[in-house]
Amino acid sequence: MTINADNKVFASDFKFPMLVAGTANEKIMIVDVNNQNSKQIVDSNDLGKYSQIQSLAINNKCTTFGAASFDGRANLSNITKNVNGQYAPVLFSLT
Repeated sequence: MTINADNKVFASDFKFPMLVAGTANEKIMIVDVNNQNSKQIVDSNDLGKYSQIQSLAINNKCTTFGAASFDGRANLSNITKNVNGQYAPVLFSLT
């Protein structure tokens, strides 16, 4: 299986069947490995402009993931599937 990323991947996490990857262009890629057509690209603006993604983590139920940047900012995102079966994250910022 090959998954093409738009840019260099700086951080990633995998819990079957979900893969999340943070790329050099400050985007988060969410992929359902059971359905390769479900790749979603999400902007990481909640980390702040020019905040490079340093780490990502998915919870065991694949319903939430956390993202953190080099400058100390972080957020949590709930993940649900939309009617097309694609992941649709809902972002929550940590203060």
